[in-house]
Amino acid sequence: MKYTTNETTKRYEANSNCSYPSYALNQANKYQYGCEFEFYIDTTEHRFNEIIDEIVKEMYELTDVEILVDTINLPTDKDKNNCLQIKPDISLEDNGIEISVPITTASGIKHYIQTICPIINKYGYTNEETGFHIHM
Repeated sequence: MKYTTNETTKRYEANSNCSYPSYALNQANKYQYGCEFEFYIDTTEHRFNEIIDEIVKEMYELTDVEILVDTINLPTDKDKNNCLQIKPDISLEDNGIEISVPITTASGIKHYIQTICPIINKYGYTNEETGFHIHM
């Protein structure tokens, strides 16, 4: 782990032993995808900061990209769109966070949706205030 320039963002090195394939873009990819998962941490069941750490551990197993985590500010790293990000969502109240995936392939989007949704169900919840956004 190392810290970025704003001193609130933690950067976790990529998992070089990830059991999933890399979903990095290459020359053959016609389209680029991204998505954002907005949800609330269930603080009736979990302590916010402890659950963020658990989410980071689970996300580390799902991807071979670096992870940026900031529960106070939005990450400002120049390469943030190539990292998985766990960050505050300014449209949500306390305990609301967002997970943004790196720019990826169509297969990558499918992978992230299939693996992140169970993590949200495990530690949090969604409601009419939260959203799921796909970018192409």
